[in-house]
Amino acid sequence: LLASTPWQARIIPNRYPFVEELPAEAAAAEHSPAASHPAHGVHDVVIESPDHVRSILDVDPARWRDVWELCRRRLAMLAGRDDLVWATIFKNSGPRAGASLEHLHSQLVALDFVPPAIAAELAAARAAADGFVDLMRQAENEGRIVAEEGDLVALVPHAIRQPFETWIVPRAAEAWFHATSPDRVAALAALTHRFVARLERIVPGADYNWWLHQAPHARCAATAPPDGWRWHLEILPRLSSFAGFELGTGCHISVATPAESARLLRT
Repeated sequence: LLASTPWQARIIPNRYPFVEELPAEAAAAEHSPAASHPAHGVHDVVIESPDHVRSILDVDPARWRDVWELCRRRLAMLAGRDDLVWATIFKNSGPRAGASLEHLHSQLVALDFVPPAIAAELAAARAAADGFVDLMRQAENEGRIVAEEGDLVALVPHAIRQPFETWIVPRAAEAWFHATSPDRVAALAALTHRFVARLERIVPGADYNWWLHQAPHARCAATAPPDGWRWHLEILPRLSSFAGFELGTGCHISVATPAESARLLRT
């Protein structure tokens, strides 16, 4: 865009990327789990407002929806590249969540490999084909549904890492956010805006992270998602620090139960 062109949100290359575009021969090198290799990929910054604001609550809801649609389109562009196999968008909001800038922004990263967390999630889904259906059914039975918008459900998972942790999940199977409908983009925008407003009411000034989990790109047949798998957004408030026990075991201690977290987020 020209400097004089008005804009409401934009995506630009990160000035300090942790992955970079590499020459074709380096990007095409075979990856071995036992060896290191150059970090090839794309690392963007999503500037979510032209104004110097810190919270998504300072963005008009219609413009916030447009931010998510902009991200969806960028993810779709990256999904068409032969050198990339997976992409995500994530937000670090506040210093406890790792944010280094005050100005409202998210980050978008595409990689040439499937991250371990995604590989593990896909493996678990293959072992339990109805996992997402069970996730939502149990949340309904145990009072852990926070809100619904369209066919998206915001729920508190049964094993939370922090109080008020919330996942946003489609009711119908859909592997890629970049291929979702305008209605789901609008629903995700509405639910994220609503969650931050409720978290701010409960814990004013709370920092949080969120990240998108979607399947590897469609051309990656070896890591194809199982039937019934769903993209989802995980939102993690950062109310306490991860200490030795959490970091050393992968187990987490929460001072609030999932049901209590959901009840407070609903009211």
